[in-house]
Amino acid sequence: MQKTNFFSDIEILEQRVLEAHYSDRVNNETNVNLLDSELFEINIEYDLYINNQDDREHYILIALEINEKNQNDEDALSLNILTQGHYKIKQEVKKKEYDSLYHFGSLSLGINHLRLAFFNLTSLTLNTGQSLPLVNMSALHEAYDKKIKKLRAKEKK
Repeated sequence: MQKTNFFSDIEILEQRVLEAHYSDRVNNETNVNLLDSELFEINIEYDLYINNQDDREHYILIALEINEKNQNDEDALSLNILTQGHYKIKQEVKKKEYDSLYHFGSLSLGINHLRLAFFNLTSLTLNTGQSLPLVNMSALHEAYDKKIKKLRAKEKK
């Protein structure tokens, strides 16, 4: 069995930030660690869209939400970033390898792009360029699978 190198088997056609929103507390003059799990809820989700005409070409949308716990909406600190990656699996890759390339190879490239967007956005705040920690790709994929199974179950009804 030939080993697959995710990053050489996927061509990046485009990566961009579709939306970025940062909402700070009124008159906030302190540096806050947005990744402190005691203070903030952190959520990352993704969706995969495969081109119907060419299943090698696909899009991944990744959403990052960070919301302050125990604050009213008017005075809560929050950050939202939505990124899009447009990728294409190279011609020489076998079809049976597509699924792992979609959900792990392209997702990994997308997470790296999200990481850069997060760092750049936090660099513009008093939070001075924070780095997104490691992301559990298996847990993300499991959550995606559960969501897809729910949607398919609804379609059957």
